Amino acid sequence: LEGAISLLNTLELKRTHGIEIDTSLNGGVIVECSLFMKQIFYNIIQNAIIWLGKKREAQPGHRGVISISLKVAKDPESDEEVAMNRFCEIRIHDNGPGISEEYKSKILNNAFSLRGPEGTGFGLYVANQYVLSLGGNLEIDSVLGEYFTVIINLRRAGLQV
Repeated sequence: LEGAISLLNTLELKRTHGIEIDTSLNGGVIVECSLFMKQIFYNIIQNAIIWLGKKREAQPGHRGVISISLKVAKDPESDEEVAMNRFCEIRIHDNGPGISEEYKSKILNNAFSLRGPEGTGFGLYVANQYVLSLGGNLEIDSVLGEYFTVIINLRRAGLQV
């Protein structure tokens, strides 16, 4: 995750796009920081940057914010938080234009894009496939005109983030 945040800082998002990055990293959360994870973060954050830019074009002066948070979460298959079987929840939230209910079920499909010819439709699809390959799950929470949030649940393992 630090690599993704470093990338964001390198892009000088605040100066060039008016986008602020807010992170809430729980020091006790450990996730595997593989090449897959870096690609997952990059794809999701890149989408957020694009859509925040579109919202700013439509609403000049809009202050775009991308929030990234990590926390220990309960095992989705159990009601109890078992020490050896903990998950971490990663949320990447932006206050961009969001999507309607109609597209929530389609947005993770291969080659589906809301950006028309500008988009490939591979970013969120690939991110979802990588999360699944790591034994996790990826969900979308969004309200049209208000926000877009990607929620990733992964088993805790590997390197300190």
